[in-house]
Amino acid sequence: MPERLAALLPPHILAYEAGYTAGQFPKFADDVFVLEQGDKGPQRFLLPTSETALVNLHRDETLPEAELPRKYFACSPCYRKEIGGYRTAERGTLRGHQFDKVELFQFTRPDDSDAAHEDLSARAEQLVAELGLHYRITRLAAQDTSAAMAKTFDVEVWLPRIDAYVEVSSVSNARDYQARRGNIRYRPRQGKSAYVHTLNASGLATGRLLPAILEQHQQPDGTVVVPDVPRKRVMRDVLAASGAAADVPVEVITLSVPSWTLAPQNRDHLACSRRARTGNGAARIGGSTPRGGPPGHLSRSHGRESAPGSPLRLATGQGQRLRGWLMREFATLGKRKAVLGMIHLQPLPGTPFHQDGSLSQILDTAVQSARALYEGGADGCLVQTVDRVYTTADESDPARTAAMALIVRAIADATGEDFQVGVQLMRNALRASLAVAKVAGGSYIRAGALVGATLSANGLVQADPLAVMEYRKKIGAMGVKVIAEVDSMHFRWFGGDKTTAEVARAAKYVGADAVSLCHPDDDTTLEMIAAVRRAVPGLPVILAGHTNHDNAARLLAAAEGAFVGTCLESGGWGGTIDVEKVKAYVGIVRSLES
Repeated sequence: MPERLAALLPPHILAYEAGYTAGQFPKFADDVFVLEQGDKGPQRFLLPTSETALVNLHRDETLPEAELPRKYFACSPCYRKEIGGYRTAERGTLRGHQFDKVELFQFTRPDDSDAAHEDLSARAEQLVAELGLHYRITRLAAQDTSAAMAKTFDVEVWLPRIDAYVEVSSVSNARDYQARRGNIRYRPRQGKSAYVHTLNASGLATGRLLPAILEQHQQPDGTVVVPDVPRKRVMRDVLAASGAAADVPVEVITLSVPSWTLAPQNRDHLACSRRARTGNGAARIGGSTPRGGPPGHLSRSHGRESAPGSPLRLATGQGQRLRGWLMREFATLGKRKAVLGMIHLQPLPGTPFHQDGSLSQILDTAVQSARALYEGGADGCLVQTVDRVYTTADESDPARTAAMALIVRAIADATGEDFQVGVQLMRNALRASLAVAKVAGGSYIRAGALVGATLSANGLVQADPLAVMEYRKKIGAMGVKVIAEVDSMHFRWFGGDKTTAEVARAAKYVGADAVSLCHPDDDTTLEMIAAVRRAVPGLPVILAGHTNHDNAARLLAAAEGAFVGTCLESGGWGGTIDVEKVKAYVGIVRSLES
């Protein structure tokens, strides 16, 4: 994880006060193993989860606001009686009286807890997705949520053998419930002290992951393909079936690894049903479709084809190359300051202002510009159409899409493997942009309208994030990053008052990997960045424009990157890229990192 987390080894024996602060006593006193009974209940008991210990770290303390959030994690055995609960009939590794578990815990300001809850949920979800498992996210109904928790998301994986989803992680926001019980406060810079909010997230339950991996990755011949993440530890690609002489000698490689999973809806607005009665709550589906399939889902295919959204695996000796060229991944997004040069294309085939015979010149100019950016040290480029007249729908003429794919592929071939190539088919052809990036070697797209609506010269552009993210998953483009414009020359929220920070939060909800914003006034841009930082911690912010050699140092000190255009071109907008101007701009940005 990019930020620092304090590691703790919690005690295995706790006092009654610890259980009371966590909200487990007196109601759930029968669920723990009691070592010593007292007048109120268990005077000494075995640790049921690290959360019970972690929430008591700052009991009866007042924390300075500047020290929030405080983030901890612990790994410990957990001891539970598991009586009278939902699905306690499960046996084997699915449910036991003792198991090991990693726990994440945070103390935050009240204004930050909802964003922290989403962030913790996304992290848990990403772990399951990277194992290539079919899963779903369920928001528990009020009757299923413990009294201490205001909101709980469960990450559940599908087990074909028992025809059910099982929980492998749970992420909860207790708000000030536990803080009031434990008298845990913080002191704002101004005003009176107030109660902190507490959040917890369990790491993946390994006892339930193992059968999920074995069942979902088993092949028709009985072998099991080892997912990419644990393959380095297992030291093999395929596990042989029981009784086989040896592992199947096949090198299994991944061409498309999901990094951010489908988040098509604001989970607050999902209708919750009682999971204990119906077998499912408010849920969204992610990951690959499992073999055998849950009710209502297509069965996973075997052999050469791969289910939508799952990694495409080929037996080959070419590493991560497909027919000689590399599938790129924007792995440095948010980890270093990215300089992304703009490449503006003249009208392409399939558009009203395209000139017959000009495609070859358009392609050559784009490649020359990309080479200048690459040689000047830029991290990548954004290939953007400038067609003068646009449709406001999420669609693109086939000839236009094909031409863009040729150009992106040519740029990818002409630059280094670490040079990021982005796609933006204007006005808002997001699905076509994803398709081009997927098949032609692009690593990200910039979305002009991923959420809400914006008014353009060509009419109202309305976003459909569910359709976009479902298509992203369908074509296996989860490795293609999505940078959503939230306040820029191409996007201004239309219809009702929404702050830039609120739009950014909505973009992250639906699956954006980063957001892009800008304003002609530098001070306003910095205020927007700060607001997004407070609302959505950890979400990378890329400048959408209005940056040059004069303000780069000031603006890039606050942002994770910038789309840079006119100031790198000879003769202003639409000119050729000047490699010396690129070097000068990149030098300014790199000096900030050092």
